[in-house]
Amino acid sequence: NQVGTGQTIMKQLEAMQKNGKKVLGGTNADFFNTTTYIPYGVCYRDGVAVKTSFSRTDCNVFVITKDNEACCFTEEEYALHKDIVREAVCGRSTLLLKNGEQLDQSGNTMPVANMEPRTAIGVSQDGKEVYLMVVDGRNFYYSNGADLLDLMNLMSACGASDALNLDGGGSTAAGVVYPGYSTGATVNSPSDGKLRGCANFIFLPRPATTAGQPQRLHLYPLSGTNVLPGARVTLTAKASDANYQAADLPGDVTYSTNGGVVESGVLNVGSTARAGTLTVSATSGALQ
Repeated sequence: NQVGTGQTIMKQLEAMQKNGKKVLGGTNADFFNTTTYIPYGVCYRDGVAVKTSFSRTDCNVFVITKDNEACCFTEEEYALHKDIVREAVCGRSTLLLKNGEQLDQSGNTMPVANMEPRTAIGVSQDGKEVYLMVVDGRNFYYSNGADLLDLMNLMSACGASDALNLDGGGSTAAGVVYPGYSTGATVNSPSDGKLRGCANFIFLPRPATTAGQPQRLHLYPLSGTNVLPGARVTLTAKASDANYQAADLPGDVTYSTNGGVVESGVLNVGSTARAGTLTVSATSGALQ
């Protein structure tokens, strides 16, 4: 409820890591006053009510209950169930989905047909699964964005039963900690050309804060990377435990490939390479 300054998703993720939280990833959340950075809706964190009032009359609420059930509430439903809330952030205007049905958006207080960057969240019918979605936009050669009807279709296709629209536009942001890494990375393309400071975020913390034994090996860059003849690509191998948390490599890393040459962790594609698929594998100890 106090005037503050916004923070980017990467700054917030970094702060959480420093405070002992191990985070898988997250997105931006509520719409907010761009002068005061106070979110429009209610906000709960770890069972503590950070903001208990609505600054608009067209909010809806994503909730994690004290019984670990995920819900999407209207303001009226929230008023009836606020005693069970442990975590909460808000979206705006008409819910996208309710009980598996796409809701009529004709009374929406936001433009329905505008193609914009979007962030949305949905929950499964049993409240045990949460779906986070980010759609980039405002970039003709990459992604124009989505309108609210598109967003409903996408959330339905994911399997969401209930869903709501979070802040979008230049606020839309997704950050993850890739398997084997301990620091975060932005995985979308913010429409402002840089990350925007926002009022609050949704993060997915790991239950374990210390890494277990290495059980998986991850090779970067990820599958699907396009390269040209003559390219040199630096390879990085990372180990993780069963929960994809960064773990020590069990041994020296060796690489093999069906094309080109790997020397000192660098793939040389070769100037005579032709169109096709090149596969690179890594091994460390018993992991590959």
